[in-house]
Amino acid sequence: MRKILIILVGSFLVSGIIGCADSSTQTNDPQENVTEETTEPSKDYVAMGKEIAQGTFKALSSKLKAQIMEGGVDQALPFCNENAIPITDSLSKLYDAKIERVALDYRNPKNKVIGYDENVYHEYTQELGNGKMVKPKLHTNENGQMVFYAPIVLKGQCVVCHGKPIEEINETTLAKLNELYPEDNATGFAEGDLRGLWKITFNN
Repeated sequence: MRKILIILVGSFLVSGIIGCADSSTQTNDPQENVTEETTEPSKDYVAMGKEIAQGTFKALSSKLKAQIMEGGVDQALPFCNENAIPITDSLSKLYDAKIERVALDYRNPKNKVIGYDENVYHEYTQELGNGKMVKPKLHTNENGQMVFYAPIVLKGQCVVCHGKPIEEINETTLAKLNELYPEDNATGFAEGDLRGLWKITFNN
């Protein structure tokens, strides 16, 4: 029973630590829901984008679960701080695409939205505010590369790391976050808010 409880708690905390990054799977049929910014064929890029986002989430979450099982959140947060981007970069090489998680209210400055990303972010914010179903978006960048975007919408369990300080983020976790991310802007979110975006730029 104790082992089962630890596994359940670990799974809960992993979702909060990595920002609930599996939210890109919310849509139905990829071709039906895609918002196109290009005249290029879209079906394969949408399917590939969703597969890459899900694969990246699984890779990150499995490693974080192991850290939590071994040393709890105090061990998992530093691990995430040091390894999330390197792990994502290694997967970028595997998938032959640049994988990013970007946000307006970022935790790591390296994840800050810039340029066209900010337009997409505001579009998703408006759609969510109007109660619309958010969909993947495709865009052709200035280099002619196809870019896949999908929203990361905050889930209820994510407030343990992204909710209201003290009220939802406990003091120990908050202190560790402040230590690791002195420029942290990623708190004060509520369930259903747009936390960030998956951005996947295909090399071909």
